[in-house]
Amino acid sequence: MNGIIIKTVLLLGTIILGHILTRINIAGIKAKRFVSFMVFTFTLPSTIICSFGEFHPEPSFFLLTLLGFAANWLMICLSFIMAKGQSIVTKELYALNLAGYNIGCFSLPFAQLLFGPIGVVAACMFDIGNSTMCTGGTYTFLCGYYPQGENKERLGLKGILKNLIHSIPFDTYVLMLVLTALTIQVPKLIVTILSPFAAINGYMSMLLLGLTLSLTTDVTKLKVIKEILFTRIGLALSFAGLCFILLPFDHEIKQVVLLCFLSPIPVLSSIFTGRLGGNAELSSLATSCSIVLSVLIMAAIILLTF
Repeated sequence: MNGIIIKTVLLLGTIILGHILTRINIAGIKAKRFVSFMVFTFTLPSTIICSFGEFHPEPSFFLLTLLGFAANWLMICLSFIMAKGQSIVTKELYALNLAGYNIGCFSLPFAQLLFGPIGVVAACMFDIGNSTMCTGGTYTFLCGYYPQGENKERLGLKGILKNLIHSIPFDTYVLMLVLTALTIQVPKLIVTILSPFAAINGYMSMLLLGLTLSLTTDVTKLKVIKEILFTRIGLALSFAGLCFILLPFDHEIKQVVLLCFLSPIPVLSSIFTGRLGGNAELSSLATSCSIVLSVLIMAAIILLTF
């Protein structure tokens, strides 16, 4: 218990450290790019490989992939209801910032801390379905649903696949699933070599979140994103509650699902919002505020349940 709390405090402290380094101009854009490169190229893939090397998912785990995919679509449909009667740009803003979950840099480190390899694998299985939408699926759907606008770059299926292929963590997911299906064990030597990278993934991911935080005291902007954030959290808890009742998994896997639903808005949401002619700065602020809100809720859950 004490060990989990100490490690959690260290993870959360790393986010604060990253934000402080940014605010006092010690860490700039180059530092952010370097940490991002390390996470998505080395530490996160290493965590995935080492976890799959120690735990092999059962076929039922593919329900988590379907869940990650379906949850995105449910949030997209809800966004249309919430933004009914408003401009297309507003509807797209809601869709891109209500749907999607930052699993790799948020849920996965906590799953690794609290549940070990089985937690990481469960989060990865959820993220396969989630990533399909986050890396271009939602954006492509919106381009087709609202075709107006000369600057809309239509990715299509080819564009989505290109984004996924260029995502090293997603490629690692697929590789490990193929090896699992073929009952090929990850060589122990590889696990030994990658273990040090996997061990620091949580702290590197939290540092990256801290470096990307961009907070403001502009009350007008905070009012605009309040509805999105509280809707995300409310539905996350509702979805998790249904999963606890309906999913045929052990209690710890259901807890991982809760971690996934409580994840912040993906960073790509602000990029896609800008591509659609929306307010990318507002979307980026929503992402930052969602990180803070998710951290607070996660800390409370850990203190109350572990």
